[in-house]
Amino acid sequence: VCAGRGLTNAKSRFEMSGDDYATDTAKDGPIDMLGFIFTPYNDGQYNIKTQVYHANNLPGFTQETMGKIQAGTPEDSNGLEDHGELSNATVSMEIDGIGNMVNDYLDGIKVFGSYSMSQTTPNKDMKMLGSDKKQKGHSYWAGVSLPGFFKDGESFGLEYNQGSKYWRSFTYGEDTLLGSKIAARGKAYEAYYNLPLIDQALTFQLRYTYIKYEYTGSNNFFGQDGAPVSMADAKASPQMNPVESAQALRATLRYQF
Repeated sequence: VCAGRGLTNAKSRFEMSGDDYATDTAKDGPIDMLGFIFTPYNDGQYNIKTQVYHANNLPGFTQETMGKIQAGTPEDSNGLEDHGELSNATVSMEIDGIGNMVNDYLDGIKVFGSYSMSQTTPNKDMKMLGSDKKQKGHSYWAGVSLPGFFKDGESFGLEYNQGSKYWRSFTYGEDTLLGSKIAARGKAYEAYYNLPLIDQALTFQLRYTYIKYEYTGSNNFFGQDGAPVSMADAKASPQMNPVESAQALRATLRYQF
């Protein structure tokens, strides 16, 4: 079981008024999330996992507020409102080793695949992701990790993600400059190389990520700002300046003690 709460309606630290953490009635209440994780099968080689969660009070901007922001009205830039709820279900499978003790190389291969489905439920008189109806989205994620050839612990990896028009993830904790590839409404490709320098205490990783967006609004908030617009329509709009693709190259040294 997993649960969380965030974005409370308290004033933040070091408010000019001095009312740190006092209740702000102009802000929406907190987001509450509840989820369940179930592993129906795991024998050490084949591992199947399932997860469902539900979150409420999800924030976003209305069409009116978005228009004012685009027109350059700064006092409306913080007008987030509660737009509705989000449900998500995921099933994934990981295979740790191909075959049954065929050889050391096949034993070191890891393959995984995952399918997720999301559904929005707008509040009455609100539009969630730009729609006043429930909208379903889905995402595929697959990957493989292959052992290296020169050193124990060395590995190569390839991953692929694809998200649909109304796909919604809950991956705001992503810590890379590019943002979450899992949230992409489009296609994402990733390749990485891991090298242990001193056993597992000091390791090096080189990672490349490329995302090709098919719709706007990936990982935006849940109102009009998160509405999916096809890339062709977004490029033709004088009010939009869409990001068509993004890429990142990252080198990491990690010391574990």
